[in-house]
Amino acid sequence: MKETYKVKLPKHIVIGDPNYFKEFTGSELERLTVDYDVSKNFTDARVTIESSPCEDMPELTLLDMTIYLAPKSTMHTYLEGMIYKSQNHTEKDIGVDTAKYLLEVDGKSDTIYTAADGCWGSFQEIFREMNGKKMVDAVIINLGFPDDFEDIDRLRERVNYFFEEVEQVPNAFEDEDEIMNIGGIQQ
Repeated sequence: MKETYKVKLPKHIVIGDPNYFKEFTGSELERLTVDYDVSKNFTDARVTIESSPCEDMPELTLLDMTIYLAPKSTMHTYLEGMIYKSQNHTEKDIGVDTAKYLLEVDGKSDTIYTAADGCWGSFQEIFREMNGKKMVDAVIINLGFPDDFEDIDRLRERVNYFFEEVEQVPNAFEDEDEIMNIGGIQQ
């Protein structure tokens, strides 16, 4: 089950194990956490929530929230899981060592209890090089939630808590054949 929401573009997002903010500074803190001022080039934001069975352990349910930040004109490309051929991307894991992470959007914060350490998300920048400069075209933040404490209804509540002007919209198409037939972009 997947749902997509159009939300007001946030200004600032912080994510990380609360202990990292106490123990680390500088480049090490930057490596371990997300402290992102949303680019003024972005004009649109979407949030998807998804609940799906775990392939390796069917007794578990995978719960994910993904935040998409991009210009309105290209948002659908990223929602479809694609990028343009001229783009590259970087990705960093969002990990925890204390079985929890802080999620803060525009000053609204909550601690997400994960019930386990390890990787609980990722922060991805999609960019292109122009005249030797990196131009960020989109940011995609994926966050995992434990099915011990969460369910799809709780994720809906979280979307409404963290974001403003929340409106459910149709999901981007998910048919692999359709995705592969779009010219000029790649998955």
